[in-house]
Amino acid sequence: MNTIEKKQEYEKRLTSWINADSNRKTKYGSILDQYKALYDQWKEYYLLYNYTNESFFSNVAEAVGFARNIRSLVN
Repeated sequence: MNTIEKKQEYEKRLTSWINADSNRKTKYGSILDQYKALYDQWKEYYLLYNYTNESFFSNVAEAVGFARNIRSLVN
């Protein structure tokens, strides 16, 4: 589906549009760099979130899944 290439092309067009006007460049000139920095920080937390979810809130961890099933039977 060429998703990455489409995203890169969109970012290229966005950067050109921003750079074409000094007001836009002042206001939005660093937006893609800021997003990259935020996503780099967020990746660590997202990975931890996924591991926690997989371990405690799904049936992947058999003991936890079994306990949840037993609890619903008891209730």
